[in-house]
Amino acid sequence: MWKEEPESFFNINLSYNTRNSKKMNKLLRFLFEMTLVGLSMVFVSLFMSVLQGEDILALPHLRAMVQGVFLTGAVTHLLFEITGLNKLYVGQYTPLL
Repeated sequence: MWKEEPESFFNINLSYNTRNSKKMNKLLRFLFEMTLVGLSMVFVSLFMSVLQGEDILALPHLRAMVQGVFLTGAVTHLLFEITGLNKLYVGQYTPLL
């Protein structure tokens, strides 16, 4: 009564979904890396401001500074990835300590 689908039909769909899933995982991982680099840059810049004796909560430009530094870190990571500099660095990396 019901016509069964050929087994290859399901295999094609599964491989297609797996391929898209891997691309999505890579994209999410890259977005996570960009976010991590941006947040790291924000932390370092705020820490440097504290070391200079500034009250960071009283800074009138705090929000703009955090946004600018975050975007700078995230976009720099994006550009390093696009140009291949990130891959070059990872391939030549040796621990300093």
